[in-house]
Amino acid sequence: MKEVKIDYTDKEGKEIKGVFKLKKMTFKEANDLTKSYMQIQIIGSDVRTNFDYGALMEQTVLKGLEKAPFEITIENVQNLPSDVGEKLFKEIESYNKMDGLKKKDLKVPLKTEQQIQK
Repeated sequence: MKEVKIDYTDKEGKEIKGVFKLKKMTFKEANDLTKSYMQIQIIGSDVRTNFDYGALMEQTVLKGLEKAPFEITIENVQNLPSDVGEKLFKEIESYNKMDGLKKKDLKVPLKTEQQIQK
């Protein structure tokens, strides 16, 4: 388990001395997060992808926190200041060796109908 300290001001203006304990995810947990936010449609020879990167970030923080200065719920994660949420996401991503996943890498190469049939 890794500990991260982030002090911040919550949405009510209250100063929070944040100590977050990060959870070490299994390979399956980390992969399932990515898969659950990617949709692939094949229409004829056209491959279309849709990826909800924002939802992936929120769920990564939600599932990657072992302990936080608040109850760990999706609503509380979503209500974090954006810089705090992004810092936690990056810390969790790095701690779980998910940092190879970048928005630009989420492109699925187009395949011809012949390649799909093989």
